[in-house]
Amino acid sequence: MEIGDSPTRITMNNILYMLPNSWTKYEQNSAFLPASGYATYRLQIYISEDIKPPSLYIYRIASNYVLSVNKNQVLEIGQYSIYPEQSIAKHKPVIVDLGSAGTEIELEIQVSNFDDGIAGLTNPILLGRKDLLERQRLIEITYEIMILGALCVILGFSIIGYLGRKEETAYLYNSILALLSILYIFSMGTQLLPDLLGFTRHHLLMKINFSSFALSLTFLMLYMKATFPQEVHWAVPTACTVHRPNMIPKYSKLD
Repeated sequence: MEIGDSPTRITMNNILYMLPNSWTKYEQNSAFLPASGYATYRLQIYISEDIKPPSLYIYRIASNYVLSVNKNQVLEIGQYSIYPEQSIAKHKPVIVDLGSAGTEIELEIQVSNFDDGIAGLTNPILLGRKDLLERQRLIEITYEIMILGALCVILGFSIIGYLGRKEETAYLYNSILALLSILYIFSMGTQLLPDLLGFTRHHLLMKINFSSFALSLTFLMLYMKATFPQEVHWAVPTACTVHRPNMIPKYSKLD
């Protein structure tokens, strides 16, 4: 299918944020399209003088894609295919230089998805000067490193606290919560750490992402119950299952 609606556009700090939709937001025969499948996005861009030389910052497209500029293929992330057995998912933020493409640019993004629950262009695509986009990327990486550093400090402090006072389970729950938060950022952040470590197994990253998010909710509730035993009276789930289509999460309860 082809999606022809114009994306929402927001300009901040001389960077244009284009906000297209997943194809699951579109209806066909009075029903929303499923996540599994493939689609083609096309966009005509007219470049002004204040953003030359232009570049694109593509954060994530689910779950693989081919980017063509003026009918010429310039990038492939993962392996695009209309056949599930040939499609290979991959998540990798990239900055694409459009300097030689001229003032009128036609973008075509062919996307296939047979792996993720979300599909297509679900994250903003940034258009601007390359130096501004590289600065934006650096800011995101810096924030991620700061958050990971803070979580590592919390993890170490909680482990030391639990070893010293094992009767206080709040330290244990807090350390597990910090570890799960680290795994969540590792799997779905800027992809700096997976790239540095050569970790490219998309399916495993997605499992880490879903599992760490689901379990972190459980341990957050357990931490609150252990920290505020008099104030927290509701039942806390002790087991979570990752939500998938046609599946109903099952929980057991702690009295």
